[in-house]
Amino acid sequence: MSDSAFYHAKRCLELCRKHKIGDFDLAFAYEALARACALGRNKSESKRYVELARVAGERIKEKEDRDLLFRDLATIPG
Repeated sequence: MSDSAFYHAKRCLELCRKHKIGDFDLAFAYEALARACALGRNKSESKRYVELARVAGERIKEKEDRDLLFRDLATIPG
């Protein structure tokens, strides 16, 4: 179901951008895209979204939320 996962992750990113939502939500939108690409066996795109998630994750204010993101990123195959 990688196509469906990618669609919903992309929609989440679009909503974050449209409504200027950053921090945790933006970082996890990129994480979801990375995970969806990994499921679809698109390793180069997955790596690109992991990097975007890391950059966005550095801007997460709450340490606990930031740590959660980085733990989740470590579980993405690829």
